[in-house]
Amino acid sequence: LAYQQVDFSLARDKRGNEYYTRQFLKQKDTAHIYIKTPDGKESIFARGTFKGVTWLHPQNDGSLLFVQNNHIYRAYPNGKVQTIAKNIAAAKPSFHFSGDSPTVWGVWQDAAHNIYVAVFSDQVVKKITPEGVVSNYYQSKGNWAPNHGVFDDEGQLWLLESSDKNEIRVIKASPTPVNENNFFSFFNIGMASLAVAVLGIGYWMQKRK
Repeated sequence: LAYQQVDFSLARDKRGNEYYTRQFLKQKDTAHIYIKTPDGKESIFARGTFKGVTWLHPQNDGSLLFVQNNHIYRAYPNGKVQTIAKNIAAAKPSFHFSGDSPTVWGVWQDAAHNIYVAVFSDQVVKKITPEGVVSNYYQSKGNWAPNHGVFDDEGQLWLLESSDKNEIRVIKASPTPVNENNFFSFFNIGMASLAVAVLGIGYWMQKRK
């Protein structure tokens, strides 16, 4: 992002390009996202309405993921801006340390172009498939919540987490499994409902004879 009087950004891609907005300068500009090459050449990367955009996440494919008002977007080098998912965090945070508003931190993707979102206020990493299907991928435990993540060359997710005591850690994260007890409870309820339906149909058929 742009800070104070200097167009400087910590959001950089592997080629050394910087990405930033100018919404925090004295002469505010919320209509553009800028890119600056390592040799100092600046140009407009995307045009739109970017008020409230705080974190920019450059990807290896040249696109830029960002969060705005609890929605996830992708900006492409050709200037196109695509909506990825809306209302990614719950309106009422479940993590007490997050306060009263949804808090979304890092956004990144894997080699298959699935997108992952660190929803701090829900203590969860959400996964968004290229088809737009959203699911919970990882659930942080205890008083910890996710900040950002990255996949290594073997496809292993490494997750940065922080706690309500301002502690930080990096963990090796795997997808949170489905609770078997919940699954079998759901399965049993489903079978019971099916049995009731079969009995009801049998009774209805007897009445028609």
